[in-house]
Amino acid sequence: MPNLKGLIFLGSVASFTACASGNVLRVAGIKSTDESGISQCKYLDTVYGTSGWYGVFTEKGLANARASAFEKAKTLGATDVVWIVIPQHHGSTDVAAKAYHCEGVPKNDAKL
Repeated sequence: MPNLKGLIFLGSVASFTACASGNVLRVAGIKSTDESGISQCKYLDTVYGTSGWYGVFTEKGLANARASAFEKAKTLGATDVVWIVIPQHHGSTDVAAKAYHCEGVPKNDAKL
């Protein structure tokens, strides 16, 4: 039976990964870019996202936190975000991004 337990574990990890990947893609029209992609854009605000998932579930936590930050950026009318590296603390996963409006400006589509 050890093989069955291993398969169940791998299936669980794959499910978490699939769910995490889908969360960030829900906010249409907002792209992750870098500083060179927003040089002519209007800065709107810094947005934050937090998730209670951490430790071995950090990937899911990051996906949830980024989805939350994307939603906040969407409400501001952002078209692009630049992720900011922030220190993590025990008990949650946090992200921050600068939100920009870049309508009509050629963008760098860097995946960050």
